[in-house]
Amino acid sequence: MLPGFLASLKGRVLRLASFILGGFLILSLSLLDNPCASASLIPAGKPHAIPAFARKYSMPCSSCHEAWPKLSPFGQQFKDNGYQMGNERDTPIYQSPSY
Repeated sequence: MLPGFLASLKGRVLRLASFILGGFLILSLSLLDNPCASASLIPAGKPHAIPAFARKYSMPCSSCHEAWPKLSPFGQQFKDNGYQMGNERDTPIYQSPSY
């Protein structure tokens, strides 16, 4: 009795697996056909960016970025300089008075 039950169970598992894989195949093909549908499936969440540069130097993001992630010439120079402007705000005492 047990071998017949296992064969029946194996058949059910295979049918379920093929059903799930077929569903994923249909879903992926429909998303490839319609890029707007794929964008609607991605939930929009809150951005978690920390504007540390803007707070530290009192400058907008557009001073370094032309169109994210492309850097402006000033932004590239700032990156090449180790993300420091070389003014008093980069000193450890300005950042932490207890230093």
